[in-house]
Amino acid sequence: MASSIHVPNIQMTTRERNNAVGNYRAIHAWATRFNPYPMLNANPGMSVEQVFEQLLEEDDQRLAGLRARMGATGPEDTCEPTPRARRPDGQATAERLFTTSWHRLAAHEQAQLRTLLDMAGRQDITRALTLDPTMSADRLIAGHNMEARP
Repeated sequence: MASSIHVPNIQMTTRERNNAVGNYRAIHAWATRFNPYPMLNANPGMSVEQVFEQLLEEDDQRLAGLRARMGATGPEDTCEPTPRARRPDGQATAERLFTTSWHRLAAHEQAQLRTLLDMAGRQDITRALTLDPTMSADRLIAGHNMEARP
């Protein structure tokens, strides 16, 4: 079949080439990120598979360059998982928001806590925190003998 992903694209019709691109994308989900047609048009001797592999290699090189410029040392570079306490979506973040005194929270953390309390219908706790910034949300909630968290 001429629409094979291994056949040089000059030997295929436009429809066969489009089918080959679709077949490759069906096999490799990552291939949907790339537009192979400009490279296929510029390199008629390359197969669809070769073009996608070239695009992936160029993308990897570009990302490596960006990481090097940024000095990235994140979990993708070290292959070590981020500890739960350092994850922005981890339970430790919620613990910190509710147990830390209002005045010790950074502005963005105060906004997060205010949003959480407002969404739970606890504007009274938000007002009390702004009136007494040495208190934490947990202490105020416990003082009101209410459920600890929304």
